Amino acid sequence: MLDKRFYRGHQVAFIYMTGELPANDIDHINGDKSDNRWANLRACTRAENLCNTHKLRSNNTSGFTGVAATPNGKWVAQAKLRGGYTYLGRYKTKAEAAAAYDKAVLADRGEFATLNFPQESPS
Repeated sequence: MLDKRFYRGHQVAFIYMTGELPANDIDHINGDKSDNRWANLRACTRAENLCNTHKLRSNNTSGFTGVAATPNGKWVAQAKLRGGYTYLGRYKTKAEAAAAYDKAVLADRGEFATLNFPQESPS
Protein backbone atom coordinates (compact mmCIF):
# COMPACT_ATOMS: atom_id res chain seq x y z
CA MET A 1 0.00 0.00 0.00
CA LEU A 2 1.33 3.42 -1.00
CA ASP A 3 -0.48 6.67 -0.23
CA LYS A 4 -3.51 4.69 1.00
CA ARG A 5 -3.80 2.82 -2.31
CA PHE A 6 -3.13 -0.85 -3.00
CA TYR A 7 -0.62 -1.73 -5.73
CA ARG A 8 0.60 -5.02 -7.14
CA GLY A 9 4.28 -5.96 -6.89
CA HIS A 10 5.10 -5.07 -10.49
CA GLN A 11 3.40 -1.69 -10.06
CA VAL A 12 5.44 -0.95 -6.93
CA ALA A 13 8.63 -1.90 -8.80
CA PHE A 14 7.71 0.39 -11.69
CA ILE A 15 6.90 3.31 -9.36
CA TYR A 16 10.14 2.74 -7.46
CA MET A 17 12.25 2.76 -10.64
CA THR A 18 10.51 5.55 -12.58
CA GLY A 19 8.58 7.56 -10.01
CA GLU A 20 5.22 6.89 -11.68
CA LEU A 21 3.00 4.27 -13.24
CA PRO A 22 2.96 4.00 -17.03
CA ALA A 23 -0.07 5.40 -18.86
CA ASN A 24 -1.37 1.93 -19.77
CA ASP A 25 -0.13 -1.50 -18.64
CA ILE A 26 3.03 -3.14 -17.37
CA ASP A 27 4.20 -6.28 -19.16
CA HIS A 28 6.25 -9.13 -17.68
CA ILE A 29 8.61 -9.88 -20.56
CA ASN A 30 9.15 -13.55 -19.68
CA GLY A 31 5.46 -14.12 -18.89
CA ASP A 32 6.13 -14.97 -15.23
CA LYS A 33 3.82 -12.72 -13.20
CA SER A 34 5.82 -13.33 -10.03
CA ASP A 35 9.09 -12.15 -11.63
CA ASN A 36 9.03 -8.43 -10.80
CA ARG A 37 12.69 -7.72 -11.52
CA TRP A 38 13.11 -4.37 -13.28
CA ALA A 39 14.79 -6.11 -16.23
CA ASN A 40 11.61 -8.16 -16.74
CA LEU A 41 9.16 -5.21 -16.75
CA ARG A 42 8.20 -2.83 -19.55
CA ALA A 43 5.45 -0.32 -20.22
CA CYS A 44 2.97 -1.39 -22.87
CA THR A 45 -0.54 -0.98 -24.18
CA ARG A 46 -3.25 -3.46 -23.20
CA ALA A 47 -3.14 -4.98 -26.71
CA GLU A 48 0.64 -5.46 -26.52
CA ASN A 49 0.29 -7.06 -23.09
CA LEU A 50 -2.30 -9.52 -24.39
CA CYS A 51 0.03 -10.48 -27.28
CA ASN A 52 2.69 -11.62 -24.86
CA THR A 53 0.90 -14.79 -23.73
CA HIS A 54 3.11 -17.79 -23.01
CA LYS A 55 0.63 -20.58 -22.27
CA LEU A 56 -0.59 -23.11 -24.81
CA ARG A 57 -4.31 -23.71 -24.91
CA SER A 58 -5.49 -26.86 -23.16
CA ASN A 59 -6.83 -28.34 -26.43
CA ASN A 60 -3.54 -27.83 -28.33
CA THR A 61 -2.34 -31.10 -29.85
CA SER A 62 0.68 -29.89 -31.84
CA GLY A 63 2.71 -28.48 -28.95
CA PHE A 64 3.13 -25.20 -30.87
CA THR A 65 1.14 -21.99 -30.83
CA GLY A 66 -0.73 -21.35 -34.07
CA VAL A 67 -0.26 -24.87 -35.47
CA ALA A 68 -2.94 -27.51 -36.07
CA ALA A 69 -3.03 -30.91 -37.74
CA THR A 70 -5.06 -31.55 -40.89
CA PRO A 71 -6.81 -34.85 -41.69
CA ASN A 72 -4.26 -35.63 -44.44
CA GLY A 73 -1.26 -35.46 -42.09
CA LYS A 74 -0.12 -31.94 -42.95
CA TRP A 75 0.17 -29.03 -40.52
CA VAL A 76 -1.59 -25.69 -40.86
CA ALA A 77 -0.27 -22.44 -39.43
CA GLN A 78 -2.51 -19.50 -38.60
CA ALA A 79 -2.13 -16.44 -36.42
CA LYS A 80 -4.41 -13.84 -34.94
CA LEU A 81 -2.86 -10.68 -36.30
CA ARG A 82 -4.19 -7.14 -36.03
CA GLY A 83 -6.74 -7.68 -38.79
CA GLY A 84 -8.09 -10.99 -37.44
CA TYR A 85 -7.08 -14.59 -38.10
CA THR A 86 -4.65 -15.06 -40.96
CA TYR A 87 -4.02 -18.37 -42.72
CA LEU A 88 -0.25 -18.81 -43.07
CA GLY A 89 -0.11 -21.99 -45.12
CA ARG A 90 0.06 -25.76 -44.99
CA TYR A 91 3.36 -27.49 -44.18
CA LYS A 92 4.82 -30.99 -44.15
CA THR A 93 6.05 -30.76 -40.56
CA LYS A 94 4.72 -29.02 -37.49
CA ALA A 95 8.12 -27.38 -36.97
CA GLU A 96 7.86 -25.71 -40.40
CA ALA A 97 4.36 -24.49 -39.55
CA ALA A 98 5.57 -23.19 -36.17
CA ALA A 99 8.41 -21.31 -37.89
CA ALA A 100 5.90 -19.69 -40.28
CA TYR A 101 3.79 -18.65 -37.29
CA ASP A 102 6.86 -17.16 -35.58
CA LYS A 103 7.79 -15.16 -38.67
CA ALA A 104 4.27 -13.71 -39.00
CA VAL A 105 3.79 -12.74 -35.36
CA LEU A 106 7.30 -11.29 -35.10
CA ALA A 107 6.56 -9.04 -38.09
CA ASP A 108 3.20 -8.03 -36.60
CA ARG A 109 3.96 -7.74 -32.86
CA GLY A 110 7.68 -7.03 -32.77
CA GLU A 111 9.21 -7.31 -29.32
CA PHE A 112 5.83 -8.35 -27.84
CA ALA A 113 5.59 -11.51 -29.95
CA THR A 114 5.57 -14.81 -28.11
CA LEU A 115 7.46 -17.26 -30.33
CA ASN A 116 7.55 -21.03 -30.60
CA PHE A 117 11.33 -20.85 -31.12
CA PRO A 118 12.44 -17.77 -29.11
CA GLN A 119 16.12 -18.74 -29.19
CA GLU A 120 16.09 -18.35 -32.98
CA SER A 121 14.60 -14.83 -33.02
CA PRO A 122 16.80 -12.12 -34.55
CA SER A 123 17.15 -9.94 -31.43
